[in-house]
Amino acid sequence: MNNYIITRASDTNELCHHGVKGMKWGHRKILPTSSLRNQVDSAKTTYKNAKKAYNKSFNDAYKHRAAAYSFSKERRKANDARWAKTLADANKLDSAKTDYKKAKLERKQQIKNTYKSLNKNASLGEKLTYNNATRKKAAKYVVDNDMTVEQAKARANKDAIRNTGAILAAYGTVSAVSLYKMNH
Repeated sequence: MNNYIITRASDTNELCHHGVKGMKWGHRKILPTSSLRNQVDSAKTTYKNAKKAYNKSFNDAYKHRAAAYSFSKERRKANDARWAKTLADANKLDSAKTDYKKAKLERKQQIKNTYKSLNKNASLGEKLTYNNATRKKAAKYVVDNDMTVEQAKARANKDAIRNTGAILAAYGTVSAVSLYKMNH
């Protein structure tokens, strides 16, 4: 049961809604994610951070590149240190990029295997009613959100019906508008 309190102040025309204690406005419940999806997300974050660090260190070293020709040993030494840091950041970036690609490929392969299994076990009625894209979406739900196969199929089928209804409604609207223009 929701604990909503809606009041109307007597002396003003103001409607107040106090909601549920602790409720965050505009926040939705998120689906639980699988460890494979978390692995891809963390690899992506690591890659982005490594890319930012590399760009920052490269720009810093490039900005001070004239120090390489300085008469001061300290300036030349600082310049060499900046370029060494840039090289280290470049190596980190390469390994982060490799890890990210590997994680994405592993997730993609898992989705492909799940899709093959769903397609193999689909009945003739399911194949006639829902297309391959629906089963691919169900495979993504299974891999990414730790859903059971039945939950994923039900959700993907529901999404397919909703999307088809939206397309038909839009087509119906376009048809009605074109008929109206033809008659007027």
